Amino acid sequence: MRLGAVVNAGLVAASLLFALALSEIVVRVMNLEPPALWEFNQTVGWTYQPGIHTWYKSPEFNSWVEINSRGLHDREHPYAKPPGVFRILLLGDSFTGALEVPFESSFARLLEKRLNELAPSTRFEVINAGVGGFSTVNELLMFREEGAKYRPDLVLLCFVDADIRDNFHVTADATVPGSPYFVLADGNLQLRHHPTGVMTRAKRLVGRLRVVRLAYRMWASFGPGRAQADGRPSDAGGGSLTLPMNSLYSETRPPEWAQAIAITRALMTQLNREVSAAGAHLAIVSLGSMEGEAIRQKSGKPELGPERELGELLASLRVPHVFASVCLYDEEHTRGQAIRFKRDRHLNVHGHQLVARNVEALLTENGLLPASVPRRDTPLALRSGGCAGLGGGGS
Repeated sequence: MRLGAVVNAGLVAASLLFALALSEIVVRVMNLEPPALWEFNQTVGWTYQPGIHTWYKSPEFNSWVEINSRGLHDREHPYAKPPGVFRILLLGDSFTGALEVPFESSFARLLEKRLNELAPSTRFEVINAGVGGFSTVNELLMFREEGAKYRPDLVLLCFVDADIRDNFHVTADATVPGSPYFVLADGNLQLRHHPTGVMTRAKRLVGRLRVVRLAYRMWASFGPGRAQADGRPSDAGGGSLTLPMNSLYSETRPPEWAQAIAITRALMTQLNREVSAAGAHLAIVSLGSMEGEAIRQKSGKPELGPERELGELLASLRVPHVFASVCLYDEEHTRGQAIRFKRDRHLNVHGHQLVARNVEALLTENGLLPASVPRRDTPLALRSGGCAGLGGGGS
């Protein structure tokens, strides 16, 4: 009886595996589901899937995406820095990853091209380590595990206000369940759930099965969950606390925001410490939140939001920074130039051009680039309403 049960169980398992394999072949041959762009990673949570080449589509864009062998949306870069090269490492989320626009139209590539034009005697490389879904937690881990290997001269952290909520592991939006996170204990950061262990390998395998993703997407379209058709980890995190983003800009914030901001400040401080230890300089460009900027503009209270707390921290750390949301908002709402896709809300080509110009201004004004790069004559007004526009000067 026992032998028969084992044989029967084996036959059932073999049949299920055969059916799964056959279904996977059908889905791939008929192209019913695109390959996954994301995969789970033991040390940083998730990355883009190394070596994947595919179309990234929505009703608003259709971009050809090539991920390099190390999981970056970039061309191949050796770890060893060639002589005479000045390297800039970008850390950020999907706004930095820039899958929605052509590769050469991303602000990473525009910045690299512009700097090489300004100073032909110096070769600049901008390495894009931005990954969709990242928060400051993942970006710190990405620098530790991957970014530092490139020996960058400058690290540029591209920050958005939603990172504050996502850094706080108890919120519903904070992190993919089971991925690494930080807590503050007696004022010190403590890393939890790192490395993530063998389950990450299982998640990576399952995530590459297109039939599984297709089935989940179809199920989620009829249920309360949200599927990620492109294979990215869901942003429904491990906690249950809900923190509406607009409450960050309220004069009476929920008290949990203080904890989220404290963790974010600690993460930025630690990143600055590790970047400095690696022999590089840190700079931060905050894209903020267009919705948050709208609240500030309509209320006439520019002090609302996290900029004061973060600005004071970065000033104390002597980290050059710019809060660019006022510039982005002005471009879209005053000049009437759309800088985002209407539905997707990520930056369009024009938005990437504007960010590249502001990053260039930030770096040149603060002397963060080699002497061969001319410094801007007109300073960039950070919070006074001016910005580095596409015409080339501050306004």
